[in-house]
Amino acid sequence: MTVPQATYSETDFFTYLCDQCSTPFCERVHILNLVLSYVDDEYCLNCLVSMQPGASGSIDGPQTPVSTETWVSQMLTYVMARDCFKTPWESFETAACPGKPIHQCFCG
Repeated sequence: MTVPQATYSETDFFTYLCDQCSTPFCERVHILNLVLSYVDDEYCLNCLVSMQPGASGSIDGPQTPVSTETWVSQMLTYVMARDCFKTPWESFETAACPGKPIHQCFCG
């Protein structure tokens, strides 16, 4: 008798929910929240980007918009320069990310 293999679902991969829009997000986005000192309330990648200075929905008003990919790249430079963020970032397994096959994951 063969035992059916469990499939890796999005609920297994995304362990956090955005406090603004309820979108699930992964450990790496959680790390980005910590970098920005969001601890009590945490946000998905889209909400994080939209809240940053210069974003169309930010407090500072619209300026030159930055793409999500550019923003993550800038944040990653900071993350990789600090072991307290770099270590958990690199230890998180992204192979099962449901966003990667559809090019909606900029984290890994």
